[in-house]
Amino acid sequence: MKKVFKSILVSSLVLGGASVAQAADLGVLFANTVEMTATYKDIPPMTSKYHYNEDGTVKIITSQGESTGSWAVNGAEMCTTMKSPQGQEQQICNPVADMEGASVGDTWEFSPAEGLNIKGALIAGR
Repeated sequence: MKKVFKSILVSSLVLGGASVAQAADLGVLFANTVEMTATYKDIPPMTSKYHYNEDGTVKIITSQGESTGSWAVNGAEMCTTMKSPQGQEQQICNPVADMEGASVGDTWEFSPAEGLNIKGALIAGR
């Protein structure tokens, strides 16, 4: 689970049907929010919220505006294609297995680059 969210957040900072969802056990994403907060040196923290929908769409909400995208399960990977408020598009794919066992209340923290700290959470509701 953490690898998927790490890739989604890092890419956003730089710029399916029900049977598939059930098979991949992604249902926890559809009614909840993935929230990521990034801090980088002296820059104020930036929080991004991700709303994954059962119809294969995703909405990303940041202080800079809203972005839209799509997601799909391709074999053993979940691929998210995002469009930034500036219109840039990027696709990130990660193993579906990384999200198995995700539960509301899960939190994680990581540092993908020197000086960049990211805290993530799967929070209840939208």
